[in-house]
Amino acid sequence: MTPSAIDEAFAALQNKRYLKITSIAGGPHTVELSATAFRRGVDAVVPDAEAARRQVIAVLVNDPPAGDRPVHELAELVGQPVLFIVQFLKQLEGQGDVQVIQYVGGFSRIIVSPTLKRLL
Repeated sequence: MTPSAIDEAFAALQNKRYLKITSIAGGPHTVELSATAFRRGVDAVVPDAEAARRQVIAVLVNDPPAGDRPVHELAELVGQPVLFIVQFLKQLEGQGDVQVIQYVGGFSRIIVSPTLKRLL
């Protein structure tokens, strides 16, 4: 793709609120995919994404990962990419169902709200 075609595509996606672009010195610095765009895209790419979401919720409710890298543990347990888990946790966090705490060194902790059980 040409730079102008990329700019046009980014502008169209940003207009639809699928991307959030932070610019520095006139060019894109960071490009963040919106939760809505991720859900629509992942459903087209990940086989049975909804079942994977339910599986993540079931693990979090019934037997949450206890290690220092719960996101990676969840990815292994449900057989999904880490990016899928990270984005789904962001969605759950936005709904108030989990809290993800990131520590230095790539360690994290997931605090599960009692309301998450209702999503099963």
